[in-house]
Amino acid sequence: MKMGKRRPAGGLGGVGEQAEPPKEAPDRRDLPPGLRDVVASAVDPLEIAASLESHGYTTAVVRSSFGYADVFGFAEHLYKTVGYGPAPATEEHRPRPGGFVDLGRGGVFAAPMLVFAGVSLAVRDALSWWAVPLSLLVGFALSQATGYVSYTRLGRSEAPGPPGGWGILFGLAASAVASIVAASVWGGGVTSVLFAIGMCTFMTAASWLVVAGMELLYALWLLPAVAGSAIFISGFPFSLPPLGAEAFVGGTVTGTLLTAAWRLPRGWWRVAPVSRHEARPAGLYFVHGLASGALIVAFGVLQQRRRDPDWTAVATYPLVLSLGAMEWQLRTLQARTHRAMERHHDLVQFARAARRELARSLCLYMAAFGALAGSVWAVEDLRHVKLPAGLWVVGAGLGVTFFLAWTVAGWGRVDLVVASWGGGVLGFAAWEGLSSAAPLARAIGSGSWPLSPEFVFALSATTLCLAALAVHGAGNPLLHV
Repeated sequence: MKMGKRRPAGGLGGVGEQAEPPKEAPDRRDLPPGLRDVVASAVDPLEIAASLESHGYTTAVVRSSFGYADVFGFAEHLYKTVGYGPAPATEEHRPRPGGFVDLGRGGVFAAPMLVFAGVSLAVRDALSWWAVPLSLLVGFALSQATGYVSYTRLGRSEAPGPPGGWGILFGLAASAVASIVAASVWGGGVTSVLFAIGMCTFMTAASWLVVAGMELLYALWLLPAVAGSAIFISGFPFSLPPLGAEAFVGGTVTGTLLTAAWRLPRGWWRVAPVSRHEARPAGLYFVHGLASGALIVAFGVLQQRRRDPDWTAVATYPLVLSLGAMEWQLRTLQARTHRAMERHHDLVQFARAARRELARSLCLYMAAFGALAGSVWAVEDLRHVKLPAGLWVVGAGLGVTFFLAWTVAGWGRVDLVVASWGGGVLGFAAWEGLSSAAPLARAIGSGSWPLSPEFVFALSATTLCLAALAVHGAGNPLLHV
C-alpha cells in the first residue's frame, strides 16, 4: 500500500477500496482516546489499520458501518482526512514479572472451586445430577464474556460498570431459565434450581469485581465460604455440619452480589451491554468459557468411571490449587518475552528466545503442579484413598491444556483457542467412530478405566492443537506488542 498524503483536518471524501458508497466516517472526537491519538500521529496507514483491529474495528464492522471493503481502505481514508497531530508523550510500559500479587490473584480464581465443592457436598442429597454441571457451564461462559467486555471498556478509558450489571442480570436470567427447564426435563427440586442460580450469578459477579480492581473486597467476602468449605470437606480442626457450610457459603454469595450491586454506577442499564465491535470477541470468550467449564465438568462430574467417589475430586485439587502458579508464570512469560524483543532484533533469534521462555514457564508451572499433586497424594494416602495413576496424568494434561489456552488467549487470539476446543470435539467424535469400527478401540473402551477413553482422546487432541498454536505464536513479535 502506498503512503497517502496527509490533508489538513477537515473534509471526508477520501479514496480507498469500497464495498459500497462510503457512509460518514466518525469524527476524530468520537474515536476511543487511544485510537484518536494513533490516527492523528500515524506516519503510515498500516499503523492506523493495526490500531483499528486492536480496538475491535474488524473488516465486518468497517464494511457494515462505513462502507469500506476492509480495514485497510478505511485506514487509508482516515490517514488522508484526519489532520496530523503529535501524540502526547507517555512512559514506556514494561510488563512486570509475576510475583506474590499474582499468586494471590490465582488464589482468588481458585477459591470459588473450593466453595463449589463444599456447598455441593453439603447439599448433595437434595441436588439433582445436572445442578453442578449447569452452574459450571453457564457460570464459566458468562464470567468470561463479562470479564472481556469490562476489560475492553477499561482499556478505552470507559466505565466497566455497565457490562458487569448486564452480566449479572444475564447470569441470573440464563441460569434461572436453564435450571427450570432442566428440572422439568430431568427432575429436581427447588434446592437444585436455587443452587444453579446462586452459583452462576456469584461466578459472574466475582469475575466483574476482579476485572474492576476490587479483588481485595471480593477476597474478604470469600474468606467465610473458603474456611467453611475447607473445614467441612477435611473435618479439620473440627467437624462442621452441612447446615454450617451452607450458611458460610450463603453469606459469601449474598455479600458478593450485594457488593457488586453497590459498586455498579447509577443508570448502568442505559448503556448497551456490548457494542457492535465487541459482540464477536465477547461471543468467542463466551464459547471459550463454555468449553473450559465443559472440560472441568467432563473430568470431575460426567465422564468418570470410578469405583471410589473421592477419586476425581481429589485428582482435581492440584489443578485448582495450581491456578496461582499458572497466573504467576503467565505474567512472567509476558515480561520475559517483552525483554526478548528488546534484546533480539533478528526475527529468528527472537523466535528461539520466546519459545525457550514459553517452555521455561510451562515447566515451572508443571513443577508447581507436581509439588501440589505430591502433597495431595501424601495427604490422601494417610486417609487411605488410593488413586489410579491415570487420573494424575489426565489431571496434569488438563493443567497443560489450560496453561496453553490462556497463553494463546492472552495474545488476543481467543478465536484460535475456540478452534482448538473444536478440535477436541472432533477428537471425541473420531474416537466414537473408531470404537464402533476397531476391535482394539472397543477393548480399550470396555476396560475398567477411571475416565472414559473418549474424554482422554478429546483432551489430547485439544492439547496438541493448542501446543502447535502456542509454539507458532511465540515466535510472532506482533502478538507480544
